[in-house]
Amino acid sequence: MKRKYMTLSNQREHEESPRISLESDVLVSQLLERELSEAYAKQRPVSPLTPTDVPTEHDPTANDHRHEGSVLMPMEPVSGGMEGSSGKQESLENAKNHALKNRSRSVHERMGTYTLVIATISTISLLAALIFLAWMWFGDRSSPTWRRIMLHDFAKQAVTVSSMILRTAVACLGGIATGMIASISIEQRGVPFQDVAQVSIARFSNSGPDAFWISMLFRTTFIETPSRLLLILLLLFTLASQFTSTILLSDLGQGTVVAPSTRSTNTSGFSYTGAEYNNLSNEFENANSPYFTSPNYWTTDPTVFQSFAEYSEPGFPSDGVDDTGLTLRAFLPFADTTSRQSIREFQGMASVFDTRVVCTRPHITSLMIDPNYDDLIVWLMGNLTTNSSLPGLAATQSVVSFDCPHTVPFVPTNQSGPWGMTRDPGTYWSVCRLDASAGGLLPVLDPANNSSLRLTFNESSGAIFQHEKIVTNGGQWHVGDDGWNVDIGNAYLIHNGANLDSAAFNVFGTSNWSTVPSEGPWVEVNFQGSSNSGDDNPGDISPTCNGDECWKTKFRMSPCYDALPMPIQYYHIQEFNITASASEARTEPSLQYNLKDRLFQTEPVRTQLGATSSKSSLTARGILNLTSAQDILAEVAYLRNFWKETSEDDPILTGEYWSLADENVFNRTTYPWMTPMIFFSLTMPLAMCPACTSFASNFTQGSTVLSTLFTDTITATNSPALALQGLLTTVLRQAYYSFLPTFDAQSDVTVTRFQAAQIPLRTRGFWAVLGITSAHFVLCLVALIGFISFTRVSSLKNAWQAIADVSESPEMAEILRHVMSKSDSAVAKSIEQDEVWKNRRFRIRESTDSTDE
Repeated sequence: MKRKYMTLSNQREHEESPRISLESDVLVSQLLERELSEAYAKQRPVSPLTPTDVPTEHDPTANDHRHEGSVLMPMEPVSGGMEGSSGKQESLENAKNHALKNRSRSVHERMGTYTLVIATISTISLLAALIFLAWMWFGDRSSPTWRRIMLHDFAKQAVTVSSMILRTAVACLGGIATGMIASISIEQRGVPFQDVAQVSIARFSNSGPDAFWISMLFRTTFIETPSRLLLILLLLFTLASQFTSTILLSDLGQGTVVAPSTRSTNTSGFSYTGAEYNNLSNEFENANSPYFTSPNYWTTDPTVFQSFAEYSEPGFPSDGVDDTGLTLRAFLPFADTTSRQSIREFQGMASVFDTRVVCTRPHITSLMIDPNYDDLIVWLMGNLTTNSSLPGLAATQSVVSFDCPHTVPFVPTNQSGPWGMTRDPGTYWSVCRLDASAGGLLPVLDPANNSSLRLTFNESSGAIFQHEKIVTNGGQWHVGDDGWNVDIGNAYLIHNGANLDSAAFNVFGTSNWSTVPSEGPWVEVNFQGSSNSGDDNPGDISPTCNGDECWKTKFRMSPCYDALPMPIQYYHIQEFNITASASEARTEPSLQYNLKDRLFQTEPVRTQLGATSSKSSLTARGILNLTSAQDILAEVAYLRNFWKETSEDDPILTGEYWSLADENVFNRTTYPWMTPMIFFSLTMPLAMCPACTSFASNFTQGSTVLSTLFTDTITATNSPALALQGLLTTVLRQAYYSFLPTFDAQSDVTVTRFQAAQIPLRTRGFWAVLGITSAHFVLCLVALIGFISFTRVSSLKNAWQAIADVSESPEMAEILRHVMSKSDSAVAKSIEQDEVWKNRRFRIRESTDSTDE
């Protein structure tokens, strides 16, 4: 095989160019013909030429590639001393071609071991770095290795090292691809004489596609479009790869990582034998008891809305029933906001409450308004009956009487009204507690009662506990006829009525009322009539309207029931061993105050409480999942086995039975103090009006925040059950966290937390880097395919060949004799000024014979 060097300006010039031969090529041709003759005579394969086949004086470089037969193209055939018949000449030619074919070098030989090793290592490094980055971005974030990297803040370092590996691999592959493109160009279309040295040397060593950026953009070094386009794309993606670190770091942000679990001792409540309850025969005898020292949480604005754990079940679906369903909520025993917000999983003792609320549409009879002694109070009186067959509801079948005061709300003004006030034109709600006979929900956390027991109500004139702070509730629920007393939740009557105004009504006695079932659990009460305003007897009214004397009003009512027992009983369980978890860290909501409307924006808090029209996930609400709820219910169910309905003839109450019951039921370590505390302060009906000021002494004016929360919930959801549930949860939470620092009952807790760390939060940067490196790798593969397909002579990383291919050309030898002291630009300028060489191109080609192609 011979290598030809061709100079050409265009195809016509190539066809008409004079043929030139070199002395060394003649020697090689003669030597080749001698070997072919011997091969033909002996009928054996021709062995490759070796440097010794050529006289040393004609081969000062002793280059193997040089001795494969290099000539400058175009050239004349060389005849050489082989004579004989035409048949023998034809056989010699065939043997010659066969020998040249066998002497063709493999791709491995032309690429070189060094290049293959570098390409292999670069490819493996490139893939390894991308796989590692993909694992960082999309891998299992519960993996200890992944968490360790992020928690120790090694993410940036990992990205930096990976980016360095990517850039190095891209640079190495880009340099190899550039050498391949240079080989394709110098063998296919040739290169201008002024660029021969640079392109030839590039096959041995180059800095990458950037080495030819001037040639690509401003000169015709790479005249063929594919090579030029390939180099341009390689340059662009190589430059882009230099920013991989910056691109990847743009995906990192402040996120959270699950840290290792920690075990510690924590306080979770008041113990029976410690603190202020030690050696007390009656907890009310202690002047420092929280029942007497705590503030009234119904009139206190909460400022923090701590996250909690929740388990819930769907409510009972029925017309006229508003049921939140079983809802267990547990408060986390951590006073610090950051500690609560960062909890991934909590295992330990915590206070748990059954916050289920049910509201039903009542049947109202004997309704009347009896104005009290002034214009500030009206009394709403009547009888009601409800659906007592609801699951978990203990309610009497008989009629329940109610007598709820209704205050006339006022807002500050400079106009008429007492003390510069005027009646509130907005929404006002009243929460009036009913007698115990009205019933309540059975607390699922109370082992002393359950839905299988037969409950009855015994009326009495006294309270369960004789104390001035306890509301007289008119009786006690108990099991059967002779069983034990049980404690159920509370009953309320919720109604609005901003227009229940005694001054406008101005009458005493009965009225003309009508009730209409309304949407949900409401009944709408309507009144119309007229009064003889000029009559000395204001009670003389007419059932029909008489023009301007007609007075109309309407309001809505609904009785509601909770599952929070008020009395203090040692078997009421408040603290349970729970497990609560969350899928991500959370931010506790805060209130925003609207200066224009002078009201708080409660939507974030209502979302946390689930008091919105649309249901949201626990994660979206920013609370934890009470995953151990079924275990809690199973524990209570087991304790219920020791509470049985008995009669006088039942011998079950034996010493052995009570001994076992004592161990399981009565051996609690903490005191159930919260629900009694909040209800002891609710001795009067609760007036819920966000912007009102009430002057009635027999009302508890709800705080602005609680009132806004309550009224906004009803406005948004039309659900008094959700409004009351949110109100009770907020008050309980206030009481719990105000006394948290004084807890003395200790227990072990295990906490797994989310820890802030720099982690991949976005993926755009990763996909961009993957696209850049993948595209660059594909371009390198295209260059490799082109090198294999379109080159036959060039070798990569072969310095001597790069020099020999240039120096052996007579034209280049002529140029080289005058450039030793000139710069590249000076040489290029000289060539461009030469009329002979400025438009000619230099090309290396393979030849299988001694004739022109």
